[in-house]
Amino acid sequence: MTLIPNFNSYSYEEANQSLNYFNHFSSPSYFQQETRPPKVMQKNLFTFEYPEFKVTTCVTGWTNVPCPTFTNPGRMCKQDIKLPCTQTRKSRFRVYAEVIYPESLEAVVRREVEQCHLTASGLATETIYAAATASSVVGPQATISAAIGAIPAALKVYMESFTSCIKGINMSDTLRREIKADIKRSTTVISDWRFGYEYDGLKLVPAENQQ
Repeated sequence: MTLIPNFNSYSYEEANQSLNYFNHFSSPSYFQQETRPPKVMQKNLFTFEYPEFKVTTCVTGWTNVPCPTFTNPGRMCKQDIKLPCTQTRKSRFRVYAEVIYPESLEAVVRREVEQCHLTASGLATETIYAAATASSVVGPQATISAAIGAIPAALKVYMESFTSCIKGINMSDTLRREIKADIKRSTTVISDWRFGYEYDGLKLVPAENQQ
């Protein structure tokens, strides 16, 4: 429903002022300003690059095979030689702390919130890193599982520090309640599947370059 102001009972100046208000608050730009998305800060706590492998079929060459026809019984055709092979790609696992805050925060307050975020992230990093590197089982999946398992403890350490820190920032309780923090994880593929590569430590080294 569209609201139309009634200017009949206003003086010219009042009607003109009312029209200006009406145009401002009904304009798309006003609503865009009112619905601006919140800002996001992220800080990596732990990053780990690792290989993934899969067995597939590779074309390793070709050969001629008989493919006779009625008019050419001696006909030969080219056929690919296919053998099982391994492909590998590289992925990146990360655990990160994230803070979401209102866009309306003043620059000074925003910097203070960011400092609280960085301080708390440093404490959480120690928890994640200690767990991920303490695993007695060697391998990417063991490292990732250990890091994931440490997230609840890291979140507890992070929130205790972050919550205590932002209480000391000079801002309204309403804005403070709008600041949300969490620790999350993600996995990103950073290279395509490829042939002829072998895994060496945390690097993908071409097979022809190995001794």
